[in-house]
Amino acid sequence: MSSFIVGRTVALCFVMMTFVASCVDAQCSWEFLESATHIKCHLRILESQGLDLHIAGSADKLDIQCSDSLLYASELPTNAFIKLQKLNIEKIQLNTQNSVWGPAKSLEIFQDSFNSLKNLQYLDLSANNIRQLPEGIWCKSTQNLQVLNLTMNRLRTFDTIGFSVDDKVCSGSELQILDVSFNELRTVPENWGASRLLRLQQLNLQHNNITQISADAFTGLSSLRILNLSNNHLESLPNDIFANNKDLREVHLKNNELYDLPRGIFHHLEQLLILDLSGNQLTSHHVDNNTFSGLMRLIVLNLASNALTRIGAKTFKELYFLQILNLRNNSIGHIEEGTFLPLYNLHTLNLAENRLHTLDNKMFNGLFVLSKLTLSNNLINIIEDQAFQCTFKNLNQLTGLRLIDNRIGNLTKGMFAGMPRLSVLNLAKNNIQSIEIGTFDENIEIEAIRLDKNFLTNINGLFATLASLLWLNLSENHLTWFDYAFVPRNLKWLDIHGNYIEKLENYYKLQEEIHITTLDASHNRITEINKMAVPNSIELLFINNNMVTSIASNTFVDKMNLTRVDLYANMLSKVQLNSLRVAPSTTPEFYLGGNPFECDCSMNWLLTINNQSSSSRMYPKIMDLGNIECLMPHSRSEPIRLLTTLSTSDFVCKYDRFCPDTCHCCDFDNCNCEMVCPQNCSCFHDANWTTNIVDCGKQNLNTLPKKIPTGVTDLYLDALYLNGSNIVNIEHSTFTTMHTLEVLHLENNKLQTLEGYEFAHLSLLKELYLHNNLLNNIGNSTFAPLVSLQILRIDNNRLTSIPMWQFVTLQYRNSLQAISMGRNSWTCRCKFLQELTQFAYENTMIIQDPQDIYCVDGAIKRELDLNSSSSECVESLESTSSTGANQDQSNGYISLLAAVLVLIFLVVILIIGFVFRESLRMWLFAHYGVRVCESRFEDAGKLYDAIILHSARDYEFVCRNIATELEHGGPPFRLCIQQRDLPPEASHLQIVEASRASRKIILILTKNLLATEWTRPEFRSAFHEALRGCTNKLVIVEETEVSIPSNRISTCDRYFWDKLRFAIPIELSPRGNNYTLDHHERFKQPVSPGVIFRQAPPPPAYYPEDIEANYSSATTATPSPRPTRHMQPSSTLRPPSEHIYSSIESEYSAYDLDPNGQHNLHHQQQQQLLPSSYRQQLQQQHHLHNNRSSKINSMGLELNAHPSNWRNGPVVAPVHIRSGSGLSSGSGVNVNMNVSNAVAANPSSSSTSSSTNTTTTTTPQVGGSNNGQTFLV
Repeated sequence: MSSFIVGRTVALCFVMMTFVASCVDAQCSWEFLESATHIKCHLRILESQGLDLHIAGSADKLDIQCSDSLLYASELPTNAFIKLQKLNIEKIQLNTQNSVWGPAKSLEIFQDSFNSLKNLQYLDLSANNIRQLPEGIWCKSTQNLQVLNLTMNRLRTFDTIGFSVDDKVCSGSELQILDVSFNELRTVPENWGASRLLRLQQLNLQHNNITQISADAFTGLSSLRILNLSNNHLESLPNDIFANNKDLREVHLKNNELYDLPRGIFHHLEQLLILDLSGNQLTSHHVDNNTFSGLMRLIVLNLASNALTRIGAKTFKELYFLQILNLRNNSIGHIEEGTFLPLYNLHTLNLAENRLHTLDNKMFNGLFVLSKLTLSNNLINIIEDQAFQCTFKNLNQLTGLRLIDNRIGNLTKGMFAGMPRLSVLNLAKNNIQSIEIGTFDENIEIEAIRLDKNFLTNINGLFATLASLLWLNLSENHLTWFDYAFVPRNLKWLDIHGNYIEKLENYYKLQEEIHITTLDASHNRITEINKMAVPNSIELLFINNNMVTSIASNTFVDKMNLTRVDLYANMLSKVQLNSLRVAPSTTPEFYLGGNPFECDCSMNWLLTINNQSSSSRMYPKIMDLGNIECLMPHSRSEPIRLLTTLSTSDFVCKYDRFCPDTCHCCDFDNCNCEMVCPQNCSCFHDANWTTNIVDCGKQNLNTLPKKIPTGVTDLYLDALYLNGSNIVNIEHSTFTTMHTLEVLHLENNKLQTLEGYEFAHLSLLKELYLHNNLLNNIGNSTFAPLVSLQILRIDNNRLTSIPMWQFVTLQYRNSLQAISMGRNSWTCRCKFLQELTQFAYENTMIIQDPQDIYCVDGAIKRELDLNSSSSECVESLESTSSTGANQDQSNGYISLLAAVLVLIFLVVILIIGFVFRESLRMWLFAHYGVRVCESRFEDAGKLYDAIILHSARDYEFVCRNIATELEHGGPPFRLCIQQRDLPPEASHLQIVEASRASRKIILILTKNLLATEWTRPEFRSAFHEALRGCTNKLVIVEETEVSIPSNRISTCDRYFWDKLRFAIPIELSPRGNNYTLDHHERFKQPVSPGVIFRQAPPPPAYYPEDIEANYSSATTATPSPRPTRHMQPSSTLRPPSEHIYSSIESEYSAYDLDPNGQHNLHHQQQQQLLPSSYRQQLQQQHHLHNNRSSKINSMGLELNAHPSNWRNGPVVAPVHIRSGSGLSSGSGVNVNMNVSNAVAANPSSSSTSSSTNTTTTTTPQVGGSNNGQTFLV
């Protein structure tokens, strides 16, 4: 065995392990692969008894595979590899794929599972749904472990990853790479599982739910080089989080919710090469001159998809080695001069999807090696010559310039002169109307130019001198003229689709000089294609969706490399086969569908063109034959048919006169063999004259046309299969010369009698149509010559007693396939009726209309029983009469049954509606705003829709959840909130008056309310007084069960918001108070999704603490929105920069910044609604407020409204006047002056009121939730 100890490496792989821990046969069947040292073991399950690995000691590679037919949890036994102690196992990959089977399937690992693997270096436990690893499992048995992969499991805390024992963290391990990504981790504490792994170099924590990191979380990881925290929910980082990680090379923080970066957070990372901060909410206020100081070795910086609005001149002052800078998808509108001056090693700069309007003269100074510059999707207007020359004069190494989707106007000569090495220029989707000749002359190395989606009308002289140009896109412009002389001779790819070009001209007849291989000229107005319009070098040609009507002969013969031609959706009606001839060495693919082809005898090549042999092939292969439709001018039923449904005989040409070679009397008037089309008729023939069609329909003929050509195969004499020709009779020799006639249509005429000689020579006639005439007599020998007859229609005539059984003779009975004879007035005489019934019974298979055969007895129409051949005529009549009576009775029963079913259905619907009436009312209100059985104008004219009574302890819960949802939802309600709009310890009269001014009373019934406010007698008295005589006004939002008879709504109810809105009535009539004016302005603003709960709000005790941050964008001209706080894990996708730029809240308006603006406007409007006595009191209070405000200012109190102190917007500092009849509240500094006139109404409160009449209190509040003011009458 010693020979297998040294140098042996065993890779133990568990593939698709789905085990059961039960007593099932676990014997292995060994399979020796490749050599004797490669062993493969097939197991049904892996039991807790262990593995029988007695013969695995001689293996270099051991592969254990378990059955995938058992879907149970897997279990790795203790000491599973105890017998492999003499093997040097370095790598184990244990993948159960439990994540595929669902969260219930998990892998359980015991404390000693890996004890025998002393030399294990690589361990992969990914995708096993592991929820917890034993304590200290990695501390003893795996001293040499270097790579540990725990990704795609269900680990929630770092205490469960196996590096801790008795709250002590393992240290001294050889682990270098730890991957814990795609788990459910939430925080990174100070002493977490792997915080003391001194040799750890790479730590992957991406795609978790991490929201907080301790400042000392990475202190012990002194060798850490790569840290990945992407796709988490981090909002901020501690100041010194990287203080002891000076060897960091890469830091990935993309797709988090970072809105702030502590000052100097990256100062110590002198070895950092890659920093990714994309997909966050960083603003220009937090990315300043010192953010990236000290990162002198940084190579890649990614700031894409943030909220930056401007870049300062010193933002990148020390990034001398930076090579890639990504600023895409921000709101950058201004870049200061010299910003990129230190970045003399930068070669890639992405400024796409921002708000840049102009390019300053020295914006890109210092970028000497810049090779790729992207400015797409900005708002760049006109680029002047001097501006471009100054801006790009030092960009000698620039190879790619992208200015897609801007507002650039005309281009002039010299704009791109400072970029001699430019190879790719993208100016698509701009407003370019003209380009001056010589604009690109200095760009001698340019290879690709995109000018699509502009407004160019002429390109003559612009590109002909660009010898290196290979790729040119001029699509979707306004070009009307094109010549191959306009493009350089070395051009390979040309796209001019979507213009107004009518012809591909080649004035100088250039063929060999042009090297275009791909040409897209689709969606233009091209009308013809000839040999000079297509270069000989062409390989792919797209001329679809044009107006091409003709293709010249031999157009594609000289195109030796041709592989595909698109000609579909044009106006081609006829194409000669020579027009599609190609070089013998090629077999290109052609697409011809969507053209209005007239498939005459010259187009019959369409049926055989794809049947050519490859050796002698001279024509292309048509790839869309199944999509080609043919116009059939001679067809009476289908004017448009698919090519695949046609045969050779359907391709016919029109003729007026034709003299066959065998006819020698064409020069004479009386010549029977000459084929002359009758006057006012249309005649067609196929290429071989096997089909000869004469169409004389739609002519209102009273007699048959003269000189019908001999050899006619199809004769049409009506408007639609012979209808409307008004033919009364047929003469003796009418069809004498039509020996080959097969189909004859004579329906819809006025024929009355057929004598018997009319069809004497039509022995080949197969179809005869005589329906819809006036026939009352048919001679016995009329149909005798028609020995080939297959279809006969004589229905809808006036026949009464014609013996049909005599017409259908034995000589053509075998060929007859269909006969229609209904809708005639057959006689009901017994003898005839019996014979007719017998005939119908024997020919049931060929009679097409048995339901229309009846007899007429006087004025009575009687249906016939054609299923019997022996019934007497009288019995038949009685049976018919009885059948009719039974049918009438059956019809009556059906009508009655239908009425009963409808009645039962309506009753069931009414019962269901009554049982579920409450749910139905809520559903109608939630989805359509319809209130069933409710008064729409209940208590009209009240100032508020509802007053909310609650405990002071529940203030945050009410304001941030209930009030925010009702005031900002749809429809918005006007609320009076007790702790916000009423004074603390409000008096009895104040609560009563506020309740009477509201249409509903909402009581937030919680334990806090029962323990505080409800114990106050004046509160309970005011509450009962407000409900006196109107108990239906009460709406209870309950936390516990109550027994008060009122509308009760639980916060746990899934329809909480719908029921609460439904309980508050809506008045649709307009109101003229200040509340409407103020709140309608505020309702226009977007509400943060982290504040409004669309489902029932959490109880007050569980509401998360409001974590605020110093957020300001006062340093920018276009402030960005306040970052969103995610209450739940959300998508990491960023909104587009357009959304960021336009999300400026209205709190920045001048009305809110002026304490005397909007506030006074509300105050004046509210006073107009007050009684005269209240109005005088308010004027006195306002005078008192002015006097006291001056005193406050003299005492040093400052009403600070600087933007740096804002949170949810600028701080408004209104004066809140409290009186016995009304209150107001807001955010900012509160100057509370209690001048109460409620003493007379409530003597018990006189002492309190008098004591506060001369007291002025100041209560500073930062960032209150109420931006508008509410006055209560």
